[in-house]
Amino acid sequence: MMTKFGTTASIAASAIFLLVSVSGPSRAAAFGGRHGGHCGDGGKGGFGGGVLQQVVHPCQAACFADARNCRNVARAAAVTCVNDACGAQITAARAACTPTNTMQACKSAMGNLQTCGTSCLDTFHSAAGTCHDTAAQCRQACGTSS
Repeated sequence: MMTKFGTTASIAASAIFLLVSVSGPSRAAAFGGRHGGHCGDGGKGGFGGGVLQQVVHPCQAACFADARNCRNVARAAAVTCVNDACGAQITAARAACTPTNTMQACKSAMGNLQTCGTSCLDTFHSAAGTCHDTAAQCRQACGTSS
């Protein structure tokens, strides 16, 4: 027999699941979501990896692909920058952030690494912002065309 708390908890859990499953796709832009956004994409599980979206809206799909590539290039440059500039801090963070060390030691080492990599991270954030802005302009230029 389910208690009143059990029934309430079960209803609450069901409501949360329903909200998450319904609102997840609707929150995503047509292509912005991990699985192609709110329009569905066919295929196994209702998603086709963006293939159908690319066929229906090739201009917008190209904008998202370009933005993703732009961000990946910016991220790779930032990783290279941090690797080149902060070798000692990376080594210290790797040593400190192991299961045998304390969380405080890891946080301290990661803080030192972040301080060392600040200019690399700032450059990355600036480049990522440019990628985002370029993608927005591209989507706007697509207008209602496919």
